[in-house]
Amino acid sequence: MPVELSTGDFVEIAFHTRSGAIHGMAEMLQPVQKFQSACLQPFRFVALGDEDHRKLRIALDTALDRSFLDPVSDQLKTPPGL
Repeated sequence: MPVELSTGDFVEIAFHTRSGAIHGMAEMLQPVQKFQSACLQPFRFVALGDEDHRKLRIALDTALDRSFLDPVSDQLKTPPGL
């Protein structure tokens, strides 16, 4: 975000994932890092419809599968010479 929002502000949030668009209401949390031209600020969902929750769960499961399975599969490769 270009500027931080106040901690505790409620916002409408929408973003796209491979499983579809997700829309919900969120509460802004304390910014974690500030840059000259942007700010990283976490949020927590306070309202999320059933279908949006399903799409978010699928998107997170897919991301976790990629991040955890790829390094493991690299570690399981047989070292050269064996």
